[in-house]
Amino acid sequence: MGAWYGSIHVRTSDTARLVAIARELESSQHFHSYVAPAINGWCAMYPEDHGIHHSVSAILSRTNPDLALLHVSVSDSAVFSYSLYRNASRVDHFTSIPGYFGDSEEEEIDSSRGDVRHFSDVCPTRLRELDNTLHEIFGDPEAQLASFAAVLNLANTHTCYEYLCGGRTADVIRFAEFVHV
Repeated sequence: MGAWYGSIHVRTSDTARLVAIARELESSQHFHSYVAPAINGWCAMYPEDHGIHHSVSAILSRTNPDLALLHVSVSDSAVFSYSLYRNASRVDHFTSIPGYFGDSEEEEIDSSRGDVRHFSDVCPTRLRELDNTLHEIFGDPEAQLASFAAVLNLANTHTCYEYLCGGRTADVIRFAEFVHV
């Protein structure tokens, strides 16, 4: 069995707001998480169940439409995926192996190829590099996520709620400042 982990990165430095959102999620959905402090302009949330369910970020987007949310995950060390939400809807999605999650409709598979133009406000001078991470790195989803995260300045992408609860924190930047909700 391979690695399973995911996290939701929010383009904000307002950690207190993300903690409040996580508490609302815990109260309404009975979903626990860790919230990381702002690093490089991104706060991150690590929802339970390895953070792989992109439905959590969809809920967060609907209830917080003013926030841009980026959910990244690796499933079974086989697939890297992301979903980008803005204005309460998913505007972009990428899956390193289209159809892997049972997407059978051709338009669903086509929509999972990713469009880096949606990141032009985050890394306007590095869109080509970002596109290369999506379409030229094959066979190693964990390396693909690492490259993607490096271009966007995302921290702590190779961990999840269960890893953090289990004490796997040695490589986690500023873990002492994480809030457990």
